[in-house]
Amino acid sequence: MSVRLLLSAYGPPFQMALTCQGQVLASQQGEEEKGLTEVLLPSLQALLDSQKMTPQQLSSIAVVLGPGSFTGLRILLSTVLGLQKAWDLPVYGFNALEALAYPHLKKDIPVWAFLSSVRGEVFGACWEGEVGHYRLVHDPQVFLVREIVQDLKKSATPKKIVGSALVHYPEFLEVPGLQKVAQGEKDFSILSFHHLVEESLSKGLKPLEKIHPLYLSLSQAERRLKNT
Repeated sequence: MSVRLLLSAYGPPFQMALTCQGQVLASQQGEEEKGLTEVLLPSLQALLDSQKMTPQQLSSIAVVLGPGSFTGLRILLSTVLGLQKAWDLPVYGFNALEALAYPHLKKDIPVWAFLSSVRGEVFGACWEGEVGHYRLVHDPQVFLVREIVQDLKKSATPKKIVGSALVHYPEFLEVPGLQKVAQGEKDFSILSFHHLVEESLSKGLKPLEKIHPLYLSLSQAERRLKNT
C-alpha cells in the first residue's frame, strides 16, 4: 500500500492529509490561534494514529513550497527536511499559486492566482486550459498591485482570479470579464491539492534533490519605482 503525506502551510496555519491510490484517507488543518511550531508534529502524529499507521508505511511527501509567509514556510520545510532524513522518503514540491488555480481551471478561461505579499505587492501567476491539459502562461512573480490591475483592465476577455489578494485589494474586483472570484486563504483545499499531486506525479514529476522555499521578490529597480 502506497501512502502519501501532503503538507501545506498556506492558510491557517497548516493543512495535511494522508492519501492512498487516489483516495484521501484522512485530513487535518491547524487552529488559527495556535502557532505552527507547537502543533505541526503532534498533528502529524495524530493524523497517522487516526489511520493506525506508522511513518514506515509512508511512500512519499508532497509539500507546498510557497510563495507565502516566510516564517510558515521556514517552519514547514525545516520539518519536512527532518522527516525526509528520518524516514528516507522522496519529497515532491509544488507552487501554492498553481495549487490555488488548479481547481478553477476551465477550458478557454485563464486563471490568475494572487497571494498578498508586502503592502502594495502580490505574488501572482496565470494558467490556462483544463484539469489534465493546462499550461503556465505567466510565470510566478511579484507584481505591483496598481500595475497588474491596470494590465488586467486592458482586456475584457473572460478570466478568473483567485486567492487572498482579493481580500486585501478589492480593486481586483473591478477587472472586466471576471467570471468567478474565490476570495481568501480558505480557498486552498488540501483535497484539491491532492488532485494536483496525483496528476503531476502521473506525468512524471521528479522528487526534489534539495528542499528550498519558493520566495519571490521585486527587483531593486521595481522597488524604487514603487516608492516614487
